[in-house]
Amino acid sequence: MNQNPDVQALIAKAREEESTFLDLGNCGLTEIPEDLAKLKHLRRLNLGPSYFDEEGKYRESGNGGERNQLSDVSPLASLTQLTS
Repeated sequence: MNQNPDVQALIAKAREEESTFLDLGNCGLTEIPEDLAKLKHLRRLNLGPSYFDEEGKYRESGNGGERNQLSDVSPLASLTQLTS
């Protein structure tokens, strides 16, 4: 899998803190990381270059890498709490 090395750190931090939002935009992902499926508490996930925060404000992804090139997002199906 081609991805920014910080992806696993971002996922681990979200798991540890039980975050409800995770920004993986601009991480250079070519497939969904397996560890992401363990974040059952996620409600919001960004995989793009930008997103709207909980207050409706436009935000750029802060990861500063390459755009994600994902063709299969089916591994996200197990994240039943996702709303956006």
